[in-house]
Amino acid sequence: MFWLTLYKVVQWLIFSVFIVFISDHRKKNPATPLIDKRLLLVMKLCYPITCVIHGYVITTIPQVRWIDLVALGCAALGTLLIVKSKHDLGRYHAWTGYFADVPEFVTQGIYAYMRHPLYTGINLFIAGDLLIMSGHAPWQLTLVMAAILSYIMAFTTLSAVRETRQLAAKFGARFVAYQQQVHPFLPLGRFRS
Repeated sequence: MFWLTLYKVVQWLIFSVFIVFISDHRKKNPATPLIDKRLLLVMKLCYPITCVIHGYVITTIPQVRWIDLVALGCAALGTLLIVKSKHDLGRYHAWTGYFADVPEFVTQGIYAYMRHPLYTGINLFIAGDLLIMSGHAPWQLTLVMAAILSYIMAFTTLSAVRETRQLAAKFGARFVAYQQQVHPFLPLGRFRS
């Protein structure tokens, strides 16, 4: 019982940090949507649904399996990437699915190793979420969550592609050099200016 309680407490702590940083309500600079506004609305509606389902599943887990520890690792690493990404972007951060009207070309910190660590963090958290769902939620709830999370993953991937195009158009050769050295989602290279 101790390990189950500890697991739930740690999951709730990670989930709370994820929510605070993903729901960052700091004043953002003006931004232009990268995605159709209807798809942005769907994203905004999906977000609270996933939070409620995730919280419910964490609360009702009857036992901790080895796959739950993998899920915890994915959630923790994803949340860490989100926190680091937002810290390194600072005031230049725009909402997911938007492109800052006056962007800054950030290549320090985590951005020296990945072009889209924020999206990688979101997708890692989602992977952990799907692992938890797979063994602890009713199949109907798992199916709903899998559909919503698949949409969110597709949304972040499309946002990354469109953001890359915008940055290449705005910063030209500097961004192309960065793009050639740094993988979009994995720390497989390091930017050297």
